[in-house]
Order: sequence, then structure tokens, then C-alpha cells
Amino acid sequence: MNRRLIAAAIALALIVVGALAALQPTAQVADHAPRSSGAEDASVGRDLARLVSVFARPRTVRDAVPHGVGARVGAGGDRQRGEAVSLSRRLALGATGVAYVWPMRGGLCYASPGPWGCFPLRLVQQAGVVVSSTSNSKSPTVRLFGIARDGVRAVRITLEDGRRLRVRVRDNAFLADVSHPARVSWRGPDGSINDQVVRVPRR
Repeated sequence: MNRRLIAAAIALALIVVGALAALQPTAQVADHAPRSSGAEDASVGRDLARLVSVFARPRTVRDAVPHGVGARVGAGGDRQRGEAVSLSRRLALGATGVAYVWPMRGGLCYASPGPWGCFPLRLVQQAGVVVSSTSNSKSPTVRLFGIARDGVRAVRITLEDGRRLRVRVRDNAFLADVSHPARVSWRGPDGSINDQVVRVPRR
């Protein structure tokens, strides 16, 4: 057999071996962290990720909404259009606990140790902070929860007697228990001062 025939035989053998190797199963490492598909990542939207940076970081197991919370989402038929609980992010509120936020079509939904709800994204984009509240008729204490856009580092809560309390914003959110709040104010990313009157729902 001449050299050309030997070389051709070797090349053919290498091609066959390569093809067989490609058919062999490869080992995979199990990853239990929820990963968003490309379509889900796109649904978060660049505008949202730039506005509320918790959505810019990769989603992990800790970001998943607990079963008890998830069961309440949309209960009573009030699920909002385009709600994507599978894209939720966990908000660390320090000693006051944790909250969860997830996108809906054109807005955000949230579940906190106090208020729950949804709002159009333009509200936090324009105002800088969206504040909600909950209370009990048997107590003067009001629980305030707010979601803030990037660049808002703290809010000031003015009480009915004129006293003011400063609350730090963490993970684009804050939670505070106060008595007789009147309004919440903050400095926006552009340096402007904004505020929102506290409306206290009684239950």
C-alpha cells in the first residue's frame, strides 16, 4: 500500500471516530437555580433593568417567590396582564424582612410584609418612588412600603406632628413602621425633591 492510500485510510478513520464521539452522551452538572430563557429575559426589558437595578442581576434560587406568596398572586381573579412571577427578584429589607417584585406588562407588581399591589412603570420612572401603606384600625402604626428607582438612596417620612425620620433604601425598596405619617419625601437622581402624601387605608 503506498503512502497516499495509507494517509487516506488514516483520515477516514479519524472522521469515523469523530462522528462516533459526537454521538456519545456528555456529562452535565445539575443546576437547580431557576434560569430565565432568552424570551423571559427579553420580557424584563432593558428599560426596567436600567431603572430598577435588581432586575439587572442574574436571577437565583433566593429570588423565587415562596409558595405561600405565589398562591396569593392573582387570587380572586385580579391577576394583572402580563404578570411574570417567574422573573421575580427578592428585595432584602434588613431587619424588617424581605419583599418580592416582578414585572407585568408596562409595570411592576410586589409582595411585601405589608402592602401588596401593582403599578405602572411610568410612576416610578417619573416620581422616583412609589409608596403604599397598610394599617390596622386598632393601632396608630402604619406600615409603609416603597419601591424606588436607581439613584434614590433614602426617603424622609414626615409625621403629623412635624417630626421627620430618615429611612434607607435597600435593593430599590424600603419598609417602615411609623405612627401617624403625613408624607414621604426623597431626592431624585436629578437632585429634585419629590414627595407623596400618605393615604392610610383602614381595615
